[in-house]
Amino acid sequence: MLLYRHVARCPNAMQIFLNFNSIYWCFIPITIDEATEQNQNYILPSSLVLLDTIYPTSIRSRDGQLIPETFDRRSDETVRSCMRNLPSVPLGYTFSIRQRVKQFQYFKGKLDCKIKPDQTIDLLNVTIIALCK
Repeated sequence: MLLYRHVARCPNAMQIFLNFNSIYWCFIPITIDEATEQNQNYILPSSLVLLDTIYPTSIRSRDGQLIPETFDRRSDETVRSCMRNLPSVPLGYTFSIRQRVKQFQYFKGKLDCKIKPDQTIDLLNVTIIALCK
């Protein structure tokens, strides 16, 4: 069991996982300074409305009231519920608006049900090579 816990907390294993599964980058919190910088230059997609720039689940579809939940898409309220249930971020970290939008789109499109992580990479048998000058 300790090996699995290590993989989940090992920066090298996490980096390898994210390199092969880039869709999950939006769930990695960034420093508040980085998020502030990213937010200054970010343009929200025209199909979405940001209700509050501080609370991460305050995004909705512009026509959210008109589109019910379907087999392929979640309702905006269900998406907000999914986002509210994400683990809290460490002190000093947050999600940028771009990350919040990506999370919204991830849950809206039910990608958590459709996309499976790349199974070809074996994180338990990864060899880390260090080069020193």
